[in-house]
Amino acid sequence: MRTTLKLKLKLMLMMLAVIVAGNAQAVTIASYQSGVAPTAGEAGAADPTTQGWTFNNLGVTNEFADAYDSGDGGWRTVDGTRSAPAFEDATISAAQVSSLVTDGWRLDWTFAMDSDAVGSGGGFVDDYYVSRTDDNVALWLETSAFFYQLRFIVSTGTTNDLFVQNDDLTPVQLTNDGSGFDTFHSLSLISTDGGATADLYLDGSLATTLGSIGTSGTNRVVFGTSSSSGQGSAIWNELELNTLPEPATAGLVGMGAIVLMARRRRRGGK
Repeated sequence: MRTTLKLKLKLMLMMLAVIVAGNAQAVTIASYQSGVAPTAGEAGAADPTTQGWTFNNLGVTNEFADAYDSGDGGWRTVDGTRSAPAFEDATISAAQVSSLVTDGWRLDWTFAMDSDAVGSGGGFVDDYYVSRTDDNVALWLETSAFFYQLRFIVSTGTTNDLFVQNDDLTPVQLTNDGSGFDTFHSLSLISTDGGATADLYLDGSLATTLGSIGTSGTNRVVFGTSSSSGQGSAIWNELELNTLPEPATAGLVGMGAIVLMARRRRRGGK
């Protein structure tokens, strides 16, 4: 009798584990998928506006503040103006903000610093205004509860390294081999405490920890280009914001009920 009860208990626990695993799913808040490989020569990237994003260039409609299929592995945003960043943004609802705070979140994206889209000599992104080293590429996660803004910059040295810079203007070096330009990188920003801090990962390796940058009244995630004194340009292959898998609280309650039921049967209870 006792052996049969133990076997039943094991089977029920196994079934519960499957149910819990099935319920502990991350929820996608915003996503852009270009649909092409992050490789030079890959054309046909999807327009983000077909996936729930809104393009904004502050009313400047020319090739210096624009976004289009790069033909090189993703969607290109380019800004060659002083006042009109080119970016895509997706709205986050109040309920979704609440789930990001409660469950934690993960933001993943793959992008490349782009060659000079205006073609002022055919070089890399910093050859249009050599003195410009900030605000080349921008990505931010902005909610009423927390605010992260990342700026991708290039060094003033000869190696053209790639840096990431948060709102306290402290640059963090991501590459030191000259691969910052025209090379796709995958990064992840992960918060497990509702937004107070987040870890920045480059291609799966921990690079640094960023602190939350205050709050803002707009709930959205944004990617694009925002140069303040020259040309900013980038190619975006994909981006996805997800909640972290929910804790299996309901599963733990169910497990406790099964154990209690087993104890009652052993004692002859009902």
